[in-house]
Amino acid sequence: MGANCRGGGSKLYGCGAGVRRAAARPAALPLGRRAVLALVGGAAAAAATSVAGTPQASAGPLEFEVDPGTGLQRVKYDPAGWSFWKWRGHRVHYIAAGADNTGPPVLLIHGYGASAYHWRWQLPVLAAAGYRAYAVCLLGFGWSDKAVTDYGAGNLWADQLADFCKEVINGAGAGGGSAEGAEGAAAAAAAASGTAAAAAAPEPAILCGNSLGGYAALVTAARNPDLVRGLCLVNSAGPLKSDAEDDPSADDVDGTAPPTPRAWWAPAADAATAAVKRVVLFFAFQRARQPERIKEVLSMVYTNSQSSIDDDLVESIRVPATDPNAAEVFYRINASSPSQPPSVNALMRRLRALQLPTLLLWGQNDPWIVMSRAQRLKAIYPEASLVSIDAGHCGHDEAPAQANEALLNWLAGLRAAKA
Repeated sequence: MGANCRGGGSKLYGCGAGVRRAAARPAALPLGRRAVLALVGGAAAAAATSVAGTPQASAGPLEFEVDPGTGLQRVKYDPAGWSFWKWRGHRVHYIAAGADNTGPPVLLIHGYGASAYHWRWQLPVLAAAGYRAYAVCLLGFGWSDKAVTDYGAGNLWADQLADFCKEVINGAGAGGGSAEGAEGAAAAAAAASGTAAAAAAPEPAILCGNSLGGYAALVTAARNPDLVRGLCLVNSAGPLKSDAEDDPSADDVDGTAPPTPRAWWAPAADAATAAVKRVVLFFAFQRARQPERIKEVLSMVYTNSQSSIDDDLVESIRVPATDPNAAEVFYRINASSPSQPPSVNALMRRLRALQLPTLLLWGQNDPWIVMSRAQRLKAIYPEASLVSIDAGHCGHDEAPAQANEALLNWLAGLRAAKA
């Protein structure tokens, strides 16, 4: 994570220069609050789990509703979820809107502890503007399976997003993935209607990620330039090195560097730490899953307007925490890994070399991933666009009108440039 980090949490959140040391990531919070932010696992759709490889009935059609407070459209919450995709033997949940549109595909990636539903305000406006919009639950979060696997270094999620672009958005199905659900089937059919030439050269998508999802999108874009047309980072996390630590000659975007050497006694220490963490997390989760506790933590990062902290949002976080493996997945996501995730510095330099259009969409009041971090990213990649909005860590949900305007304006510029 970098020399400024403390506490042995996941290296994926990052607490390098430009992030307040005491509150840069969930690990800096009391454990009960940290657990709330990591409510992970299967979700209510677990009851619909079928034999592997067997298509499942749709959980229900995607519906929009008008929020009486803002007058804006948003996704109507459905506790059963929407569409599912089989990936590496796991069910991955996603929402698809505007599958019949002809505009570019936009893939939305949630942050730590959230789900595809966190993009409830963006899916309707993107579809209305002609885009094919998708919001996916990263493996281990939301309605996606709570796979007991290695989440270290962020490679798993980058692979998931790259395969989603190939198999769902472009309908290639090279990895044996299959779409389930009404919207998923429609999206797959629309993608599969292209020519064989299009399948050989998949249409690149525009990725937009918040917090941890921003880092996953960043890694995906840097490693798969053929799959990504543009990148939007919303208060993005990840290990950001200080100027003193940053060495461009040591950039390892593709993760080919050998693991950092460790002391001979490190495995024994890891085992002892793991045992303690599992016990502590079990008790922390009992409190963390309570709705009032969830609201308390959300109020820390929705700094200006808390009208979006409604029952639907709280429920979308609470339900995955009821999965029996939620605490184990939380531990695995937060466990230190001997593999070093690529630094945000190196990834931004790769984007600049690729000349990939990038938007830094930042909630200027974020108490964790502060505005100075966005300014550092722009210093590394001066050609990136930087737009600040009056919001905290999850500006796309806290201030959706501002976030949607900024996102749509930037997307329109991308389309105009290509035309």
